[in-house]
Formats: sequence, C-alpha cells, structure tokens
Amino acid sequence: MKLLFAILALLMMGCECPYLEERTKNDYEYYHQTGQDRLYADKLPGLWQCYYPMIIGGVEFKEMRIFSNGNADIIMEDVGGSEYYSKTFRWRYDGRYITFTKSNTTYQFQITGYLFPELYIRDSFGTYTLAKRLTEDCM
Repeated sequence: MKLLFAILALLMMGCECPYLEERTKNDYEYYHQTGQDRLYADKLPGLWQCYYPMIIGGVEFKEMRIFSNGNADIIMEDVGGSEYYSKTFRWRYDGRYITFTKSNTTYQFQITGYLFPELYIRDSFGTYTLAKRLTEDCM
C-alpha cells in the first residue's frame, strides 16, 4: 500500500504543464516589493480570456490568442450582434503598452498591472482584465 502511494505521489509531482512559470529569487523579491509579477513579452503568447464586458468602439472582445510569431487572433462580437468572429492582428509589446494592428485598425492598451494569471489593461474606453487560460495541449 505504501508503495502504491509513493508511486502515485511521484506521478503527480512529475506532471508539469509548459505554461507554469518558473520564478527566480529576483522575481519573488520583485513581487514582495511591488505586489505584482514581472511581465515580459515571452509571457504574452497563449490564450487570454477577456473578462466581460470588454467593449471597445462598438465591439466586444471575447478572447485573444497571442502567438509568438507576432500574430494574434482576437475573437470578438459586434455589440447587439449574435455571432462571434475572429480577426488576425499583428501585436507588439514595448514594456508599457500592448498594441494590436490590422490595416486601418489599431487597439492600444496600457499595461496597468500583471499578477499571474491576470493582466490588467486600460485604454480610452475603460479598464479591463484578461486571464491566461491553459489550452488543450496542457491536459
């Protein structure tokens, strides 16, 4: 019985998800000083769920899939509409702002905070919270 318990414990400890963050001593010190985690561009790729409502210029954002190749698929819906649709944007992060651009459309958000798994952003329409979600690849 003890052997079975030990094997189960080893199996549970050995399961890791690539989205779990490794934190260094400096990251912990930064957290204790500021109450926030450090946000780097390499932490942005992944699936981000928009807390509702996130309405910007007559469009409600639902979720963002940010890719490391510089593209981002944003799933949105027109306010009062009944169908979701996706648009692909180019994204850029400069340490203070994350900007999504496609043709004549630009959405720029100021990063106001980051405490994993939530990202706090702001633009001229309001303040919003995004939450990083695990994808099916992690199960």
